[in-house]
Amino acid sequence: MKKTTQQVRKRVVKTQSSKKRGRLHIPFRKAVDADAETLFIRYLMESDYCYDVNPISRYLLYNATPSTKKLVYGFGHHLGIRIHQESGSSKNLLPALLEKIGVGKTLYIPSAETLIIKSTPRVTINSGILAHIMEAGIISGYLSSFTGETVATRETACSFNGDGLCKFESYASNTDPDFSDKLAEISEILKSALSDVSDTRAPTNGYYALLSMIPMLSAPLSTELSKLLYLAGSMAAEHSEKGNERGALSQISYFLDLENTFFEKKGVRASIILKYKPYNSNIPFIDLSASMFAGFASSMFGREIAVESAVDNNRNYLVKLSTAGRI
Repeated sequence: MKKTTQQVRKRVVKTQSSKKRGRLHIPFRKAVDADAETLFIRYLMESDYCYDVNPISRYLLYNATPSTKKLVYGFGHHLGIRIHQESGSSKNLLPALLEKIGVGKTLYIPSAETLIIKSTPRVTINSGILAHIMEAGIISGYLSSFTGETVATRETACSFNGDGLCKFESYASNTDPDFSDKLAEISEILKSALSDVSDTRAPTNGYYALLSMIPMLSAPLSTELSKLLYLAGSMAAEHSEKGNERGALSQISYFLDLENTFFEKKGVRASIILKYKPYNSNIPFIDLSASMFAGFASSMFGREIAVESAVDNNRNYLVKLSTAGRI
């Protein structure tokens, strides 16, 4: 990989055994773009429908603990309020909003105490989780701003839980839904991530994919989640067929919403090169996602992993993970 205008940084990730794995930390300094939220809202208002395929990585992070669930729900609530305010206080934008962010065609079923929202998503993957926590928060914030009352929303059926639709229930409440129920099983989510879903793939709303990760990108939470993704990458390697590294990398790259992933093998060394898209070339996201690939590489090859990073002429980040010895 050639150097560009920014200096290439390099470090080695230590791994002692298959049970005790090292932790990746790339010492990037660039801050998260503070305008990502505004950019997304403008994009949402001005663009045609743009579907998000729900990258599996963020649902793995959302469901890590009750605290992360509450954090993501709260951020969605804040975003829902902002979107309603920017929409000119119209209730009619909500169905279009849900369709644009990938939840699907929406049907309102009002009653005296509860508003039920049923949506049919474009992508159905059974991972055993109620995945749309931030989306429930967006509905809550949007309806709270519209009605002038505090509205809570919970998802009670989900396309990521084997259901044929996503179902949200909104009701007047001053407290958030209970997030202490079932947490994600990493192994089940990884099975979904590595399965063949090419026939159901849809274009990704990149701004939304990045925006939904923002609650997870602040320290110290990002450090702990890097460990989780490192473990997830190791488990993904263990679920992959020997000799099919490129296929597994392609699937992980797809669900992390990277521009491209390359696998190279030269003599006794193997390398994984990650290329990020312009909108997700921000440092905390790169740190998190590269952790998953580092875990994958160290488990797949059983070697220490050397990490190099650079920026190309289009300001896209590139990360290269290479084995530090024979494979």
